[in-house]
Amino acid sequence: MMKTLLQFVTVLGLFLPMSTPDGSGALPEDTLGGNVGNEDNVVLITSTNDPSEDILNIELYKAGVLKLTITGCGSNYCRDGISSLGTGTYQVIVTTDAGSFSGTIIKT
Repeated sequence: MMKTLLQFVTVLGLFLPMSTPDGSGALPEDTLGGNVGNEDNVVLITSTNDPSEDILNIELYKAGVLKLTITGCGSNYCRDGISSLGTGTYQVIVTTDAGSFSGTIIKT
């Protein structure tokens, strides 16, 4: 009985949606590469791997809840203020004119 229960739980786990920022169960797909970081806990730094790509939008999520949306800067490298955010770990999703990428920052 215990082995059957364990097998059921294992199989069930394969079909449960993973947590996502929007709660839809669909994981965001990185279509590009890029970098996400923070400086002095007050500045978010994002950059694409291609200087010809412009950042259109940046979203920061904490525990799956959207906490901040930043309009892109019209460049492949942006520095944006995040002093309004509390401490914690944030998932950052960056959308460019060519696709998207994500990363994580920790604000202390």
